[in-house]
Amino acid sequence: AAERFKQEGNICFKNKNYQEAAVHYRKALLQFEYCFPDSEEEEKDLDNLKLKTHLNMATCKYFLEDYEEVYIQCCQALKIDSKSLKALYKRAQVYLHRDDFKEAHEDLKAGLEVDPNNKDFKNLSAQYKKKLEDYQAKRKKMYGAMVGKMNEDEVDKTPVADKREETKVSDDTTTRQQVKSS
Repeated sequence: AAERFKQEGNICFKNKNYQEAAVHYRKALLQFEYCFPDSEEEEKDLDNLKLKTHLNMATCKYFLEDYEEVYIQCCQALKIDSKSLKALYKRAQVYLHRDDFKEAHEDLKAGLEVDPNNKDFKNLSAQYKKKLEDYQAKRKKMYGAMVGKMNEDEVDKTPVADKREETKVSDDTTTRQQVKSS
């Protein structure tokens, strides 16, 4: 039954009906809960089918911009195969979408360790570097503006505060500064 649902999902996916495809993939994933392989060979086949179904679901959800579900499906796929390039790639895309640069870097690094010549990972790594640089520049500019504004506020307030302190030494005494200005 799981294979049938997966195949129905594939047909919907080819027709770019990602929502309907995701429904079929979800049904396939639910069927796996009731599968109990009798041999190592069957278990391996089942894991392979589960892996493909999780990856297909992740791809559908990516097109539907449901990034949290993409993340979940990729994590499930990586439990089955920790070196799955497709799962690492999609999850890295999600991390980049979230501006989670540390985690994106880890998945990109892991993918390039598995396949150092993978063009998709190299391209995504270039996007990662560009986005990180842009993010850092934007953050630096924003921080500079905040600090600059804080400094301006402090400069504006300083004379007023200093004037009050200079004006009054105690309740009944005035400073020379106040006397000179009078």
